[in-house]
Amino acid sequence: MMRNGRIRLQTGTGLWVSEGGEYRQVEVPPQDKPFVLQFRELLECMRTGREPECSMAYSRSVVAVVEAVYRSSEEGKEQDVDQEKLS
Repeated sequence: MMRNGRIRLQTGTGLWVSEGGEYRQVEVPPQDKPFVLQFRELLECMRTGREPECSMAYSRSVVAVVEAVYRSSEEGKEQDVDQEKLS
């Protein structure tokens, strides 16, 4: 976890980091857009029958964590994440 700093990400443009002052740009190697990469992998998985790198179980766990973050913001307190959604 980053403390006393900020990051700014602009997909396809760049990444900047501030540690309490001015932002400095961080070099990020060029790559295809995330959506393009996801579809490429999906097509490859359909062709080969292999499980995607981001499985359905992993996807459900991400949604569970994001939902807990929203609940935490609304209620102003820490939230537990349903362990069944993390497996």
